[in-house]
Amino acid sequence: MADDGYPRDGGRPPAVQVGTWVLAIVGLAGLFAAWWIAATNAIPDAAAPPATTVTPSAAPTATGTPSPAPTPSYATATAGKSWDAFYKEAIEPLTGATAFFVAGVLGFLVLARLLVELPFVRKRTSSRADRTVLSIIGWTLVVVAPLLLCVAGIQMDQERLAPNMVLLGILIAVGIVGAFALAQRMASGLKLELAVTGAGLDQKDANLARADVVTALQSLAEPARWMELPSGVDLAELAKSLGSLSKSPIVEGLRSVVLFVLGVTPWRITVTQIDAADATVEIARNGRTSREVRVSLAGAPYDKLAFVAPLLKAPQKDAAATTAAAVATALAKLTMGKPQPPAAPAAPALPRSRDLLATTIAALIVSEIAGVEVRDFGTALVGATDPTSIALHSMATTWYLKDGRKAEAAKVLELATQLDPYNRHAQWTLDWAQSRDQVEPEELLAFMSRLRARLDHRASELRRGSARDVAYSSTLLTLGAVTRNYAAVTASDGNGTRERLIGPTRDALHVWVHAGPPADAGGRIARERAQLDIAALDVALGKRVEAAGFMRSESIGVHPVLAYSLACYLVRWDGRMFRDATVVARLTTAMTDAALFEFAAKDPELNSTDDEDGFAKWLASRGTRADG
Repeated sequence: MADDGYPRDGGRPPAVQVGTWVLAIVGLAGLFAAWWIAATNAIPDAAAPPATTVTPSAAPTATGTPSPAPTPSYATATAGKSWDAFYKEAIEPLTGATAFFVAGVLGFLVLARLLVELPFVRKRTSSRADRTVLSIIGWTLVVVAPLLLCVAGIQMDQERLAPNMVLLGILIAVGIVGAFALAQRMASGLKLELAVTGAGLDQKDANLARADVVTALQSLAEPARWMELPSGVDLAELAKSLGSLSKSPIVEGLRSVVLFVLGVTPWRITVTQIDAADATVEIARNGRTSREVRVSLAGAPYDKLAFVAPLLKAPQKDAAATTAAAVATALAKLTMGKPQPPAAPAAPALPRSRDLLATTIAALIVSEIAGVEVRDFGTALVGATDPTSIALHSMATTWYLKDGRKAEAAKVLELATQLDPYNRHAQWTLDWAQSRDQVEPEELLAFMSRLRARLDHRASELRRGSARDVAYSSTLLTLGAVTRNYAAVTASDGNGTRERLIGPTRDALHVWVHAGPPADAGGRIARERAQLDIAALDVALGKRVEAAGFMRSESIGVHPVLAYSLACYLVRWDGRMFRDATVVARLTTAMTDAALFEFAAKDPELNSTDDEDGFAKWLASRGTRADG
């Protein structure tokens, strides 16, 4: 197969590393060996004592007094004696071993914490599945090994098990294996301590906050939502408060051990804002600084972005903004009542400087974590490794594409792909910005072919879970919309060519919907979009579809994209007229979206209806956008 630029699944690390499975096998083998040795060294129970001969009651004594009769045994008395015997033989010996068991577990936990400092442990790469297996192995062995040591000791003390140092050594080794597994779990966790210090600027909304960086982190990559970001009472402060409850040396020792073990935080991020456009970021993993850089919006390539320059030139004090507002108010009063020219369309809202700074910082953090979380983060970032490229892609999708400014977004995305040629997500988004508005059948067909190739490779890369993958889902929904447009401007040739192009898209959407997209708001909107696309493609394939369910959906009535999709379906595939009340209402809602407003005039579905006059009148009636 020719090299098409797509990575193969074999290039990714396995979900669970080979070393993890080796630990599991060694731990289970140790437990099996311990059981086998215990079974072969068990001492058989002693032979039962000979039965006692029961003699008849003695004859009356010389005084004539008979011997006393035995006291009858009731069921409750028998049960009580049985419980006493069981407690003395089975429970009482264990009470003395409780301290040994607790000390054994804590000892292995302390060993695990110390093993974290080993270079090959603290630098270990991992994945979410790998950490889950390590947790199961580690906790199982760390708890079971001391428990079996207690049981073996009791059995030897009661002479039911022959003393065997090999057995004890194997159980200790099993506990050490469990501690080693827990050490790797501690060192490779996604627990992240994030400290953000603002610059204390006077400019409104310029001071960076911890919430800004957390929001940006979670928006860049889906695995970032798995991060543990402790907040609230600090662990050290909590331990100090608990220690004041008791001054016992034992309690103090237990508190110190628990604090030593639970205080492991693999990632520590320290962000210090210098001014509105600059900050320093220090990233440390397991106590060692891995990266310390200064990020700046004033330097290349961010200074080339159209929306960054105004922020850098903005006044640094709210007093200036207040003065400008006062001048504007005074001018408005002077011209009140006089004829004024039509107001120019308002420019799209600029992002806040702290949002841009948070995005660049979050991209730096994500790229650093992705270096050791290749399986999860590497896949989610779709090949991207350069933090600047990741940040530019996020800025293009957040502040350009959402405003319908595809030409400007394309420039930012071109810059992102130049900085990181392997950022396939930026390449796909750039292709979307340049090709989504195509209306010619040949161009639509070529775009559909590229989208299908990306879906095939992405599915091969993921193997499973594509329904919840952002890159796969967005590409599939784009394919659904483009296929609808292709179906609208083409007719069946009698040979089934058109149907063979439309059918696979319809089937892929159907499988995706039933695979279970995310249940959050975005996932539910995407699911409803896919269902509308399926309905339109079914009609294009000659099937009968009932639109009543879509008509009753309240979400379609308020969401611009869903409303637009339904309006297109009604006028192109359901035969409605543009003057239909439902169509008018849905198009009115849809036109609040800048991208849809620009695309509607050349939309293949709207342009290919039988109601050409209605479409022309609707275009004339909608006017121009007041908000740009």
